[in-house]
Amino acid sequence: MEAGLVGDSKESLQALLPLLHRNGKRGFLERAQRGMRNWRESLERQTAPLSTPMKPQLVAAELSKRLPADAIVNCDSGTVATWWARHILAKRGQKHTVSGTLASMACGLPYAIAAQIAFPDRMCVTFIGDGGFAMLLGELATAVRYRLPLKIVVLKNNSLE
Repeated sequence: MEAGLVGDSKESLQALLPLLHRNGKRGFLERAQRGMRNWRESLERQTAPLSTPMKPQLVAAELSKRLPADAIVNCDSGTVATWWARHILAKRGQKHTVSGTLASMACGLPYAIAAQIAFPDRMCVTFIGDGGFAMLLGELATAVRYRLPLKIVVLKNNSLE
């Protein structure tokens, strides 16, 4: 660290912005931007709708296109979190929650229930795998009991046969 700053982060950053100058060396940035374009093209190819069964990447990408600007998206742990992270694009105004490796399976629906209670006028979506969902019947009963208008997307990967 060259200099420690103490203060409100928004005010501190606003005070620092006028001191920033454009870096003329753009090589690293341009390589990173090119790599990101290639990555996004690769992800787009993964969502090709012409396969049977339908790919979970396609479900995530199509959900992403349809989420309102103020949606709250809650993702479960496991493989489904990879599809969420890669294909559900966070937009300004939305809230996204995922536990990563901090929780075991079946956190997505409880997160969504809490979000729907805290923000009753916003669309709350949970993106969950079949394994996590199978563990959530008690939480599903809670959502029904309180008539929460949750949207639940369950992806099946045949791990519970």
